[in-house]
Amino acid sequence: MYSMPRMLTSIGAMLLVLGINAADWSIHPDLKDYFESEVEDIEKQSQQSLNPASAELWKQQEPELRRQLSEMLGLDPMPAKTPLSPVVTRTIQKELYTVENMHFQSMPGLYVTGNLYIPREIQKPLPAILYVSGHAHAKEGDVSYGNKTAYQHHGIWFAKHGFVCMTIDTIQLGEIEGVHHGTYREGRWWWNSRGYTPAGVEAWNGMRALDYLQTRPEVDPERLGITGRSGGGGYSWWIAALDKRVKAAVPVAGITDLRDYVLDGAVEGHCDCMFMVNTYRWDFPVVASLVAPRALLIANTDKDSIFPLDGVLRTHRQVQHIYSLFGLEDQLGLLVTEGPHKDTQDLQIPAFRWFQKWLKGSNVLIETAARKEIQPSDLRVFQTLPKTEKVTSVDTFFVSASEKRPVPKTIEEWDHEVHKLRRALKRHTFEDSRHTQDTRIDTKRYPFWEYTVREGAQRRLEIFDRPGWLKGNSEHKKNQIRRRYMLVGQTLDSTRVMELKQTLESLMGKSDISNRNLRVEANGTMAVNAIYAGLLIEGDDVPLETLSFHLSNLPASHMQGPDYLNVMKMTRLDESLAALSRRFKVTVENSPRTLQEFSGALTDTLGQEASRLTWMNPNQ
Repeated sequence: MYSMPRMLTSIGAMLLVLGINAADWSIHPDLKDYFESEVEDIEKQSQQSLNPASAELWKQQEPELRRQLSEMLGLDPMPAKTPLSPVVTRTIQKELYTVENMHFQSMPGLYVTGNLYIPREIQKPLPAILYVSGHAHAKEGDVSYGNKTAYQHHGIWFAKHGFVCMTIDTIQLGEIEGVHHGTYREGRWWWNSRGYTPAGVEAWNGMRALDYLQTRPEVDPERLGITGRSGGGGYSWWIAALDKRVKAAVPVAGITDLRDYVLDGAVEGHCDCMFMVNTYRWDFPVVASLVAPRALLIANTDKDSIFPLDGVLRTHRQVQHIYSLFGLEDQLGLLVTEGPHKDTQDLQIPAFRWFQKWLKGSNVLIETAARKEIQPSDLRVFQTLPKTEKVTSVDTFFVSASEKRPVPKTIEEWDHEVHKLRRALKRHTFEDSRHTQDTRIDTKRYPFWEYTVREGAQRRLEIFDRPGWLKGNSEHKKNQIRRRYMLVGQTLDSTRVMELKQTLESLMGKSDISNRNLRVEANGTMAVNAIYAGLLIEGDDVPLETLSFHLSNLPASHMQGPDYLNVMKMTRLDESLAALSRRFKVTVENSPRTLQEFSGALTDTLGQEASRLTWMNPNQ
């Protein structure tokens, strides 16, 4: 059960006791109001970005927006373009087209399996379509043929009508079966801390597929298009937004706006592959606008429960302004057809016509339907999966974690490193602008905490989570609520850090206790929250005696939690602990010995002043 944090005062000292069981958290009935406020703030910010006065102003801000998107997908810096090492494992001959079952490596060991559909008669290089598969199961027993096989009819249609089309598998539901559902159901909340999302891998694999298409003699490298539906619609957005080689795009049922995802619950219908790590607090029309002014058809059905039409229409309206700045309104289309979340013919035909128009300059009528003609097993690329594959472990290396920090040579250098770390944490993980509420301890209504102040022989202040926040909810529902935080650029525990920081700053600033020592006691994952709250307290010259920390049962690393966006890209837990001990006195009890390594190296090199850290009963 949840252990209530409380703060006790005694003569000349103040004690703050914090504890939390990370597996047991709850939600207040008014939490939707909190998310409503956060979404409204993000909408306003995004609408400002999407309302430049001229096309020239949009061009000026576009590179930084594209860089931010790359970062939020784990692609900044962009990975090295290593050799693709393409291999064709089988060729299927049909009357009007051939199919090459093939694979390439977007990174060494990161295999991408696909089917390349090529017209039999080619007079000159042809436009090419990258078809990015959505979520579809194509398995027989334990053998996966890949979700590409479920979308073969698109590749066949394109090849029959003068396009080269490459249909690729995704890292989940492909022939090599990776994971898209890390936070959705697998408990991999460290994906947030790592700044990892499978959306970034899918975007990278798609961009490398474009690299491959441009090497093919059958392909005109200047006429590339992209499409896909559902998950593939989502990846189409990422790839088209990041890669200007895409000249025409038709994302089908692949985007709605933050209001639909967070407030109306559409997030619960999507795995993690549909979202960037929303560090910069974007609404999704910003992603869509980065395709402008290239030819873009936004396609959706009117009864799609996981891409609700109202959000699609709001997205289109905002993107429309960017196209109007360029005077290219004809290059933006909106297709709404009747139906559920399904690959319908009503969606297919306008997409085909869009590519005919913008990649071939043709307006001919579509007279043939897209039909499947090949057994899924015949489209299988691998008969035996490669032992060198890294698809199933891509989440452990795709985004680089912070390497062990070298020990500074001087106190001044160490102070500079602590300052840099605090600044990076504020920018990428705990941005202060997100927490502008009144911080007066006697009037604050925290969205996640409550407190009471009791006067008497011993002044006592209690801080605790509101009871019953998630009473009656399943673990699945709890996960879905917790996932919403990332979509508004936070995590549940990053909000706790900021509230604890504000509480401490308020208490330290009170005239009647300013000369007293304030001691924070924290246990388990809440002890990590206390570390970061202490690091974020404003000012580089806070008096050492003002605050001290007693931390027990710390986890061994950020892999065990709590999760904060991007923190593992910037620091390690032992380094953050050492940085806190440069600012305040810290005692650590019953925690892994490995957390001593960096602080021990500091004191060996620079003396006790570098790390005011005391260890009690360390464990293995």
